[in-house]
Amino acid sequence: FWHIARCEDVGMTAMVTGKRQVLDEGDWLKKLGLTRRDIATGMNDGEVAEFSADVDIHALLDYSDAVGRRTRETVRSVPPHQWTEVPDQDRLQKLVSQGTFGPGAGFVITNFANKPRWWFLRLATTHSQSHIAQASIARTMILSTKMAQPAVASR
Repeated sequence: FWHIARCEDVGMTAMVTGKRQVLDEGDWLKKLGLTRRDIATGMNDGEVAEFSADVDIHALLDYSDAVGRRTRETVRSVPPHQWTEVPDQDRLQKLVSQGTFGPGAGFVITNFANKPRWWFLRLATTHSQSHIAQASIARTMILSTKMAQPAVASR
């Protein structure tokens, strides 16, 4: 959820509108119990474990909801003719300087460069759905593995 919400916040808020990210409004990092602000692309297993132990899951869900509300506001407020325009690339450079992408996400910066506003809508739609599907598959695999293990008899 962190990666999904961060990508949507970065793409829809920062790139499409040029506004401050939801993360930077309302003291979200403190509420989340986090210091990192990157989109979590390229995190290693240790970083994922540390993040999972630190994050306040209820605050994460609240942050995700706030990002979704901002996205809906953005879709309603951007005039149709502006969706084909490429956002000012200084926005992307500002995000890079803020540590938005992290050390393992260089390819994301390249992907974000020179894209029209409509391209960032995918961060709120197909990108999110693909990760939710991946999580669902992983959950099913974990549960089926646990169910397939023979019960250990106690003495």
